[in-house]
Amino acid sequence: MEDEFRIADYVSSLLGESQLIRREKQGQGIHVPMFLDACITNHGNLQSAGRYGHKSYQSEPAFPEEKRYLQAADWDDVFFDAERLGIRIVFLSGGEPLMRRCILEKAANHHRIFFPVVTNGSLLDASYMDFLVKNRNLVPMLKIGPDMDVAQTAQHSFLYGRLMQCMELLRMRRIVFGVSICVTHYNYRRILTKAYLNELYRRGCSVVLYEEYVPESPEKEGLGLSPVVRDYVEETLERMQNDFPELLMTMLPRTETEANRSILLREGCFRIDPTGVVHTGPNRCDGTLNVFELPLQEILKDSLYQCFQAARPVRPEMPGYVSYKNAFAG
Repeated sequence: MEDEFRIADYVSSLLGESQLIRREKQGQGIHVPMFLDACITNHGNLQSAGRYGHKSYQSEPAFPEEKRYLQAADWDDVFFDAERLGIRIVFLSGGEPLMRRCILEKAANHHRIFFPVVTNGSLLDASYMDFLVKNRNLVPMLKIGPDMDVAQTAQHSFLYGRLMQCMELLRMRRIVFGVSICVTHYNYRRILTKAYLNELYRRGCSVVLYEEYVPESPEKEGLGLSPVVRDYVEETLERMQNDFPELLMTMLPRTETEANRSILLREGCFRIDPTGVVHTGPNRCDGTLNVFELPLQEILKDSLYQCFQAARPVRPEMPGYVSYKNAFAG
């Protein structure tokens, strides 16, 4: 990694600054979340044909006229408000966020915010590489599917080949990047081995984000994590963090119940979708709060949002759980 840019030091400084501002806002009756998930598009650039399908070269998505979508200037206002309120981590997600470069260009101007960009990597061309070199606060997080093994070379899917190519190009350009890994009942042991993490580090990865699989239908419930498996994953992740101090590793729970076990989500989170609707929990949408109608500060003072936050049960942090605050402590 480049000596002049250490992601752990950078994010740790932002979180320290964030804590002071958020504590001040809390005293003013404004509950400021630790991070924001900005879902900037529902559109993707890969059409599904079988498991992965073929690449589509669609650029900026065309939005239906009957719905009002947040434009680049609207998201710029959201980022400005978030920065002023003390939010220092903003995920750019989708869909495929790289399809909306105009929004990433706005995000790049907010140097006091760390923007993990969750992407499949297929649009990371030379132009985007140049852009990321100049804007270190945007960090691509390459999505690794549950069936993909970075330690195996005998895989020939389009996404696997493109993913390996992206990692190599990012490493050669000395661009800090991470991976976002979907954790299922069938892959949890493989993705938490030293061999797997060694391979990620060898390829230049700096951040590993594990995301728990959420079954899309009753038929896929077997892919989800049982409580016993989840405890195993959490304990193993803490141990692996000690074994790999060079990697920043954490796991995001994907259900409301499990969210209560995480410092990250207990301290507050919310997601804004492409139409401006505020989702006040990992899988919850009240549908009554919208950044088109209210600025962030007013939403965070809104009685509905405050009542929801106050009503959420809070459990003590579970032993072995690695939160963002711990992972980025340096």
